[in-house]
Amino acid sequence: MTKMRTIDQAHDYLMEKDSETALSKTALRRLVICGEIPSVKVGKKYLINLEILEKFLSLDKNITAQTEKPSQIQKIDTRRNLYANK
Repeated sequence: MTKMRTIDQAHDYLMEKDSETALSKTALRRLVICGEIPSVKVGKKYLINLEILEKFLSLDKNITAQTEKPSQIQKIDTRRNLYANK
């Protein structure tokens, strides 16, 4: 069974494994939200598979993100002619 944890729980898990880790909760959250670490969003929370997190931190580059990346800002053309259809 996969061990899915929230960002806070995953950080606590990392602290148990390595109490001197330099990875903060904020940094972990940023990695999850930008899609660098695969996660599943349930409601307002992100769930992280602990096995995948460990592989990611071991620099295993064969892991691909399964979450959608935040949408990019798109340019809107405001110069269109509003009276063209009349």
